[in-house]
Amino acid sequence: MRTFFALSLLLSLFVAPLESASAHVYLEDGPMEVFTHIEPDDDPIVGAKADFFFIFSDSTGRFDSSNCDCVARLISEGVTVFEKELFEIPDPTTDSFQFTLPSTGIYDLEIVGAPLEPGLFEPFEVHRIIRAERVVAEPVAEAESSGFSMRYVLFGLAAAAIAILFASESARSRKGSAGKAVSGAVLFIAALSILAIALHEARAFESALDPHCADAHECCRIQAADISTALDASAAITCFVERGEDGDETGFLVDIARSIKNKSPPTPASSFLKAIDL
Repeated sequence: MRTFFALSLLLSLFVAPLESASAHVYLEDGPMEVFTHIEPDDDPIVGAKADFFFIFSDSTGRFDSSNCDCVARLISEGVTVFEKELFEIPDPTTDSFQFTLPSTGIYDLEIVGAPLEPGLFEPFEVHRIIRAERVVAEPVAEAESSGFSMRYVLFGLAAAAIAILFASESARSRKGSAGKAVSGAVLFIAALSILAIALHEARAFESALDPHCADAHECCRIQAADISTALDASAAITCFVERGEDGDETGFLVDIARSIKNKSPPTPASSFLKAIDL
């Protein structure tokens, strides 16, 4: 399996470009399936904390997390940069951790598991390739600087337009219709500037209220009636975890969760739903 993985990684470097923001990924080894999701947007940012979520399922029903020597590793250029034993906090099927990627490059997310009691379930080993290209310092600072400067440009335009409007009032009586035209144009510019400021601040306020869905995250658009696949179900559950368990804030997500709790055939999210007792 390691030979196959190494060949796959080598091929991906020279032939197939890796997607920087692939959706939730399922990894399989025999009867074991591991659902993986990385926040933000399955595209971790170097220098910023990333959340790694996992849901384990076994088609034979024999997997027992309490009897699993399960480990997650992040490997870069053959060096293990992070390692964590999973299920240190008891949970039937789910676990997560946080880690800040130290540098750009390609990382191998390796998840291995073996039963503490031989024969309890099938040992497994799965890998997910992560390409880390975004860096927190440059794009975030640029975005903040852009928002900061745009705000003051708009304020400046509005202030200048209003000042010119007052100045043109004295000239309007002397220039007749021409003065009225100038005043009208300046007033129009002032109105547009004020409208732009209002829209800019409204967007900033919306992001502050709910930065998760202000960015139009895909799972925020999922409705209960749309749940038809395990991928949709797990996306909804992941979003539910990210936004908390407050029914007032995430009522539609609670409805989604309940709508798939007894889904047949069971999805990888089913056992997770039972674990959080929805």
